[in-house]
Amino acid sequence: ENRGVRSLCAKAGSTCAALLVATRLVWGQRSLSDADAAVLASLARRKQLERLTYLGLPQNRISDGGVCALAAALRGGSMRRLKVLDLSGNRVGAEGRRALGNALEAPGALPSLISLSLNNAAGERRLTFEEAKVLAQQSAHAQRHKRLLSAKGLVP
Repeated sequence: ENRGVRSLCAKAGSTCAALLVATRLVWGQRSLSDADAAVLASLARRKQLERLTYLGLPQNRISDGGVCALAAALRGGSMRRLKVLDLSGNRVGAEGRRALGNALEAPGALPSLISLSLNNAAGERRLTFEEAKVLAQQSAHAQRHKRLLSAKGLVP
């Protein structure tokens, strides 16, 4: 597992020490994969990313497998300070959206979250406004989370 963490840090252009004390990770366009997302999820489950308030992974190569791993960690309450999760420009399909919806539903899992960006990579089907509403409504706190999904990338 340490090899996976070192590989992730190298791809992201960061040191592992910096990763473990970060409050913001802005790792867009780093060619991060599902395996890299799974490493982040593993770190989160071990409470090593609990300081994060912003996790930006836009325009990488993360698909449903990586999103589901992240969602499982989020559902477990391992990133309770997280305010922004940006997965835009990745290949988030129905399975990944469903997993994120389940994470939003979990009591106390994401109490600070105010923004979630999910629009898919260019050329792929984007979330429709109706799909975004369904995801927001899956939250146990639907009223608070209606503003959760950013309008960026959603088609009416």
